This record gives sequence, C-alpha cells and structure tokens, in this order.
Amino acid sequence: MFGRERRGWAVVVVLLALVASCGGAASHSDGRTGEEGLASVDVFGELSTLDPCSLVNLEEFRPFGTPVRWELLSFDECRVQLTDDRGELVVHFGLLAPPDAGIRPTSAYPEGAAYGCYNGVPLAGGGGLGVTEWRLEESAAESMEADDTVCEASDALTLSIRTTLPLAELFDIDFRHLEPRIGSLGGVAACGLLRSSEVEHFAGAPHVTAFPAGHRCWWNGVPWAEDFEIQNPYPWVRLVLTAGSESAYDDGRSERIAGRDSSVLAEELEYFSKCTVATDHGPFVEGADGAREYAVLTVEFDSGDAEACRVARRLAELAWPRLPAR
Repeated sequence: MFGRERRGWAVVVVLLALVASCGGAASHSDGRTGEEGLASVDVFGELSTLDPCSLVNLEEFRPFGTPVRWELLSFDECRVQLTDDRGELVVHFGLLAPPDAGIRPTSAYPEGAAYGCYNGVPLAGGGGLGVTEWRLEESAAESMEADDTVCEASDALTLSIRTTLPLAELFDIDFRHLEPRIGSLGGVAACGLLRSSEVEHFAGAPHVTAFPAGHRCWWNGVPWAEDFEIQNPYPWVRLVLTAGSESAYDDGRSERIAGRDSSVLAEELEYFSKCTVATDHGPFVEGADGAREYAVLTVEFDSGDAEACRVARRLAELAWPRLPAR
C-alpha cells in the first residue's frame, strides 16, 4: 500500500524545506514542549476516521532503509517496514493518546534481541501522537545501547510530524480520512460498549480513559505513564477496536459468547494474570489483503489471580451484543 497522499502535501514539503534551511535536526529530545507552537487535535478533522498513514509521506523513510511494506495496521496506526544493512526495521505511528496520558521521552530499551524507541508528539491541550520504532528480533542488536542511530528514524519522523501539524493547521491542509463500510467498528466508540459501573462491579476498575479517536477504552490504566506500576494498578481492563490478520487470535480457545464466535486466551505472566477475549467483526477493507476487524477485551489481575478470564467473559457478554451488525 505505497503512495497514500494528502491534499496540499506539496505545500507542506516546501514549508518544511524552509524550516529545515533555518537549522535544526532530529535529536533525542525529551518529547515535551510548551503550548506555544503546538497544533490542536482539531487539525486532524474527524478523529474516528483519520487515516494515520496520511500523516507522513513515504519518501521520508528512504534515508533509513528501503520500504518493503506500508500498510494501515488498524483504525489508529500505520506501519512501515524497512530493510537496511542491519536487517528489518519497523515503525508504527498515528495512535492518538488522551490528554491525561504521560507522553514519555524518546528512549531506547531492550526487547529480547531487539530494541525499541518511543516518541511522543505533544498536542495543545494535552495528549499527543505516538511514534514507535524497533528492530525485528532476527536483527543484530549487540551494540544498540552505544549506537546513537538506534532511534534516528523515529526521531526524524517525530520532528517531521511536530513541524508539519502547525503548518497544516495554519494553511487548512486536510488529512486523508477512511470511509468505513456499513457495520464497521471504525465508527464505534469503545467506551460506549461497556458502562463504567459494569466494569467497576465485575472487575473493580472504576477509572475510565477514552482515547481521542474512540477505538480504545481503558479502565484503571494511564497510557504511557512514566511510573507505570504505580499509576496502573491491577485490575486493568482494556477494550480495543482494532484489526489484524485472519489468524491474529487463533492462539485462544474457541468459545461462543453472547452469540458470537470468540477466542479466549489465558496467560499467567511473571507479574500478572491476563485474559484476552476477541471476536471477529468482518473484513477490514482499508487494510492489507485478508485483514479483519476485531473487538478485543483484555483483563489483567495480580499474578496468580484466577478471576481474569471469568471477568473477561462476563464483560464480553455485556459488550458483544452492543456491537453493530456485521
């Protein structure tokens, strides 16, 4: 899916060139700026249908490798996969964070044999837009900690977006928007599928956080909190309307919940017990070939707590009937 463009891109490219000529290069900044010069979330138009792939131009990735895959990953994120002399590089961007999110600084961190970087593009009024970058596990990563280039793709992309958004707002440049099929989850508000009183009753998670585009709802979690363990106490409940391949949730046990075929996956991890319940909602027509829409409900309790799947099933019984007809 190469070549997503937005109206007025040529104007932005010229303006960006003028900005660049005044100096400034991508660097490991702290990911935070003052309100001055920040774009408002209104620059994107209708958030539920924003095409995140329209936020940048494919050419911006070429200095960091050869693009081999460019696709709409979900309603909220775009994915670009690149190859260079060290292997495969993946960049995700586009997810809008809510105003109370803790937008973290740029960082490099180990992830198995890989590394990852996170950038936050702040917006006026709070919240922001996420950019992540990592090497696939088969890529060599022995010297990543001492390598100043590990985050250069996400740094450059973040700088580009942070520079472009105020210009797009100033010159009233439109971003591309998706046109979801009838019955798609794209126009559904995740927080509207479960009442907070229901989540508090069954899971004991009273605090709700709605993501700006509406496709994600968290109870008890604070996205990207700097002190995650303190600000995200268990239990933690997430309801996400997303997309994936036909086999994305094949690892779970097949069950029938509220009249819908569902996958239930229980996991006992080092610090918590996790249960994921997912249901297929038909084709994701804007995504890659064979992509499907999914409603995914995740419940996490303290380690050793056997209640996660019981609660997840009960919440799915309430949420699934509220999904639109496929």
